[in-house]
Amino acid sequence: PKLMRPMASTSISSSSSSSALSAATSGSETFASTFDDQRIEWRGEYGNFSNIWSVNATQSAPGEYIPLVSLGQRYALDDNFTVGLDAYNAVGDEMEALAKGYTVIPSIIFSPKENFQITARIGGEFATETNNKDLVIGLDGHWFPTESLRLHFATGYRHDDNLFAATIGAVYYLNFSLK
Repeated sequence: PKLMRPMASTSISSSSSSSALSAATSGSETFASTFDDQRIEWRGEYGNFSNIWSVNATQSAPGEYIPLVSLGQRYALDDNFTVGLDAYNAVGDEMEALAKGYTVIPSIIFSPKENFQITARIGGEFATETNNKDLVIGLDGHWFPTESLRLHFATGYRHDDNLFAATIGAVYYLNFSLK
């Protein structure tokens, strides 16, 4: 597996779309769950610009869905630096998974090698029902020391809650075929 590196010198253009329907994997009876998630996604790469846009409907209760529109854009400045802007029509909430509002998070991605990447983010959440505003800051990184091993970390801070979170992890990809 390789990270997506900026491609400042390419002139290839492409786009694709997909849709998915999945069952939720939470609760004491995971496989008996009737909750589902519906998603339509569009990805495109047009020279230095790329996007991932999606519309999601996540079931919160029987017959009730939470709509989520995600617009992610990236622009490669050169072979090592990419700037991004992610926007959502919801905010994170302590009592609910998503609350009504808007989230806007600019980012800068540094990728000096094909197997290494660090991303810094700073942005805001604006809850429309409570009129709360919050500053969010994050830093994450991914490194593939081998084709099968990914090491990663993520940190985040929410100003309004004075909440700091950090995580580290490793993923080992098993490469085999069933014949």
